Parts: sequence; C-alpha cells; structure tokens
Amino acid sequence: MINLFYISNAFAEDVECMSKIGKRSICDIAKEISSEMAKELPMQINKQFSIEKTLTYKNTVSLWGRFTFNEKALNKHLVKAKISQSEFQNTWKTQANKGLCQKGSATHQFITSGGIMQYTYVFKDNTPYMTVDIDNCNT
Repeated sequence: MINLFYISNAFAEDVECMSKIGKRSICDIAKEISSEMAKELPMQINKQFSIEKTLTYKNTVSLWGRFTFNEKALNKHLVKAKISQSEFQNTWKTQANKGLCQKGSATHQFITSGGIMQYTYVFKDNTPYMTVDIDNCNT
C-alpha cells in the first residue's frame, strides 16, 4: 500500500511539472523565471505598489507585492472615488494579466506552457489583501 501511495504522489508531482508545449520541466522553468526576476527586486511598479520578493513552488512563480497604503486608506479612497472593492481588485487582476501575458515574453510562454504566475498583494503593514493566480493568457 505504501509503495502505491508513493508512486501515485510521484506521478501527480510529475504531471504538475509537465509542459503543455515543450519537453522541459515547467517546474525547472519556474525556478529560472523566479531567479531572473529576483535579480530585479525590489521593483517599484508605480507610486502605490512594488514587488518585493519571488518564490517558487512546483509550477508556480509567486510574486509578493506591497501597497504603500493600509486597508483603511484604501477603503477611504474607494468610497471617495465611488469604486467597489471588486472593481479595484479586477483592475489589478487585469493589469497583472496584461503585464505577464505580453506575446513573446518569457512569462507568456511560461503560462501558456502550463505554468502559473501568482501575485500576493499585501498592505504596507503586511496585512494580506488578495492573491491572483494567472494560469492562462486568454483574457
């Protein structure tokens, strides 16, 4: 029974690392992308947001970004601007997708090969805000 469990877990892990397109392990490509991105960090994206670190787990590259404001300031701004939380979140999701899914980019190729790019957004005090998984470039 233990041998069957080990074999099925090993197979499941291998499936996550199989590329949809090429022969290279998508998990190896994830490590390379994360390593290259780490060289550029921290990266100021705009006045309100910076990417501070990157982590890899199997076929996922996770980017950890920080807003320059706290949750209270965001809520105050959203009320004043008459923007809902979901509209604000969708704007950030759309921008992340556009940035990562540019045709010809390494991240576009990675995502279309079966990789996942993940953004974890936190406020300036490290309070988590949202996590966005980008696993396709069809939007």
